[in-house]
Amino acid sequence: MKVIDTRSRMMDFSGEVNVTTDADEMEDLYNRAKNLPDGDDKIILLKKAFELYRGRLFIQGEDDIGTWLYAYTTHYNQVYVDLTSALLTTLGHIKDYRCIMDYGPRALEIEPGILTAYYWIIIAADETGNSVAREKFLQKAAEDLIDEENEKLMKLLALQNHMS
Repeated sequence: MKVIDTRSRMMDFSGEVNVTTDADEMEDLYNRAKNLPDGDDKIILLKKAFELYRGRLFIQGEDDIGTWLYAYTTHYNQVYVDLTSALLTTLGHIKDYRCIMDYGPRALEIEPGILTAYYWIIIAADETGNSVAREKFLQKAAEDLIDEENEKLMKLLALQNHMS
C-alpha cells in the first residue's frame, strides 16, 4: 500500500494508510488541552505537545519537496505557535514565571517571532527581577517582530505595567 497517492496526477497522502506523526500527536494533545479549564491537566498536555515540536516540517524548501506539502508545513507551524501561546498564557495566569522562563526562550529558539512568547518572557523577567533577560528579550522582539507586532507588544506591556 502506498503512503503517497498520485492517482489524480497530484501528490497527496493516501487515505488508505493511517500514518501518525509527532506533528499529528502534537495537534491532538493541543486540541485536548484547549477543551480543559486552566489547571494542571491542561498544562501537562500543553507541555507534552510543546516537547513534540522539533521545528518546521520539510524545511529544505518547496523546490525539494514540492508545493503540495506547503499546507502541512504551515498548518503544523501554526499549531505550534498557538499551543505555545496557550501554554505561556496559562503559566502566566498562575504566575509560574520560572516555567515561562524555561519554555518561552526555547520556543523562540525554534520559532522566532511568537509575540505572546516575548510578552510573557518580559513579564516573567520583570516579576522575577531579571532586568538582563528583560532587556535581552525587548531587543530580540525589536529584531524579530515586524513593526506592527512590536508596537502591539509595547502597548500590551504598557497596559500590564499600568495595571500592576
